[in-house]
Amino acid sequence: MTGEADYRRAQEDASYRQAFLDSIDLEGARPYVRRVIYRLHGDGDTVMKVVPSFLQRLSVRRIRSDIRVYPLAFSSNPLYDDFLGTLIDHEGYHARELYKNPEVVVRSYSRFLSSGIEIEQLKQEIRRFHDERELRATMSQLAACFSGKRNFSHIYINCVFIEIEKLCETLGVGVEFNADSGEVRIAEPFTREPR
Repeated sequence: MTGEADYRRAQEDASYRQAFLDSIDLEGARPYVRRVIYRLHGDGDTVMKVVPSFLQRLSVRRIRSDIRVYPLAFSSNPLYDDFLGTLIDHEGYHARELYKNPEVVVRSYSRFLSSGIEIEQLKQEIRRFHDERELRATMSQLAACFSGKRNFSHIYINCVFIEIEKLCETLGVGVEFNADSGEVRIAEPFTREPR
């Protein structure tokens, strides 16, 4: 079973990282993730991201996604459980969303582009849509923080709270969290559905 010692080895030895990723139990995200791939070069400060398949871009449902993991993921997560929280609870959430409803996630960007709105408004709409998706995935991380299934670092938990606070402020919404049940929900609905 993969554990903290394996994670430490992957942090120190880049040649071991793909084997490490292949050995991870993706838990509830497994049905939605085709594979987890280590990539040496990322997009600036990206630690991980879900990459929709060609078929998902055509709105075909029930297609599993790839998750790309970049070098920064191994230096920005102090503990193995923190790494799993980002991989499973955040990126796994995105993969599930794509699997179940790719047209909402992928095709909405196309709808924005073909809507005929001004370029600045278009940029704002795409940013808002992205932030809404990120808030849902980060709320999944928050719920996992209080589920007791992993032992997260205080740094990780604080980063999750800060990210939720930032996204709520940007979107103009609130989040309600029930510490007893671990349920997280948006207190104010998003202002409108994507076009």
